[in-house]
Amino acid sequence: MRDEALDVRIAEQRAPRERFVRFHVRREHDQHVVGLAGYVVALLHFGTLRHFLTEAIEVGGGFAVGTELIEDGLVPEISEGAGTIALELYARDEAYDAVVVPLGNGALLNGMARWIKAVSPATRVIGVASAGASAMADSWRERRCVEHARADTIADGIAVRVPIAAALDDMRDIVDDVLLVDDDALIDAMRRVHVHHGLVIEPAGAAGLAALIAHAPAFARQRVATVLAGGNLTAQQVRQWLAA
Repeated sequence: MRDEALDVRIAEQRAPRERFVRFHVRREHDQHVVGLAGYVVALLHFGTLRHFLTEAIEVGGGFAVGTELIEDGLVPEISEGAGTIALELYARDEAYDAVVVPLGNGALLNGMARWIKAVSPATRVIGVASAGASAMADSWRERRCVEHARADTIADGIAVRVPIAAALDDMRDIVDDVLLVDDDALIDAMRRVHVHHGLVIEPAGAAGLAALIAHAPAFARQRVATVLAGGNLTAQQVRQWLAA
């Protein structure tokens, strides 16, 4: 069983401002348990995640008026926000041979890559996907959308099964390579960050560091930056993955 968090933007009739509501989804076999603001609102069977979202919105129709699904690899504003990470990175006036970034639906990677290539075209921008969820990596290499039947990785944040075509289009001219890492490499990177820096980061957030360790010879004698992001771990996962 694995939890997912899905952001849905709600435009209420009585309020001019939009607000964000998070549907928490728990997958159990072929069922999805849908929770809204901590309450279970539906137990439904779905074939695809997008179908699930459509049905979940309909279930909450009396509450969620004018609901719009926000997918982080599809909405430009999310990538623009992610680009500010690169803006801060280059505010140091330092040069990098490569910047290594986790690759999920593409919002973080594309947002950072767009800024990096604008200010430092020679810097290589490298995405990192999970070996157990390589749909985006495969699609980028084959220059077409490659869907997978399942994603098998502990890195929920980059567990993409169905790529977003618009995100792949953005990647083509600004991403130089995509690397794959397995779950053992992710756990190793998470433990190193915890031991040496006292930080708790989730598997997806450790993907960049995991790639640097797993592919160390490729980055020898280079100045490289990566992103450590996200601390979404349960107490059980902390004990399981971060215990020495």
